[in-house]
Amino acid sequence: MEKTLFRPEYRVLLGLIRQARNDAGVTQEELASRLAVPRSTVTKWETGQQRMDLLEFWSFCEGIEADPLEVLTRFKEARKAPR
Repeated sequence: MEKTLFRPEYRVLLGLIRQARNDAGVTQEELASRLAVPRSTVTKWETGQQRMDLLEFWSFCEGIEADPLEVLTRFKEARKAPR
């Protein structure tokens, strides 16, 4: 099985979290401050250079005041869409 970091679905998820942050009007710097992590960590999560675990995903969503379940629902719908 291909590593999840390299699967197309993971790229979809990365795009959704980046879009959610931008839609919330939160910069990477602001989010990093809210989560008490370096800005480079946020960048690495969004670009797929560093894997984000479930708890980090949840914190990311809370940091941008997005419902994690809503983001996952969008991911589920995007996976079903024809490519």
